[in-house]
Amino acid sequence: LSSEAKLAYDRGELEDTMFADDTLIIGRCGEHIEEYMKAVELKGRDYGLQIHWGKTCLVRVCTGSTVHAPTGEAIVATEPMLYLGSTMHADGKFGCEISRKIGIASADFKALHRVWKNASISKSRKVQIFDAMILSKLRYGVSSSWLSKADLRRLDGFEASCLRKMLGIAHSFWSRVS
Repeated sequence: LSSEAKLAYDRGELEDTMFADDTLIIGRCGEHIEEYMKAVELKGRDYGLQIHWGKTCLVRVCTGSTVHAPTGEAIVATEPMLYLGSTMHADGKFGCEISRKIGIASADFKALHRVWKNASISKSRKVQIFDAMILSKLRYGVSSSWLSKADLRRLDGFEASCLRKMLGIAHSFWSRVS
């Protein structure tokens, strides 16, 4: 990187998140992002990897900055963008993603209806299955995002609702069990 881009990296204005063969580059300046992408591509060649420029996405957050591929073509800005199974929006909010994750987890919970109603499976085993099959999907990618109090309440409410159904506990209004 140039000294200017290194300084931006040191100040936290240019960052990356790398996971296997996926890379997320976050920056304030389009030129620094371009330079960083080239550096990632050069280092990737040592391992037989290359950037697929046709799959490269750009999400603009509070900027009109343009980022170009090495070919000189501007990378098309997309909204929203899917990264590692989570949808990223330019406004940084995660509410739509919480709704999507709750919907998927709800469908999975309903698909395991026969397991929850099975009397020969202990409650502790049901909770283990619930944690492994439902909560793991629900929580994937959520820990690294900023959540509002409303989003946290929705997640907690969904979990409580599922636990009540699974363990046969009536709604708190009737059972007085919080």
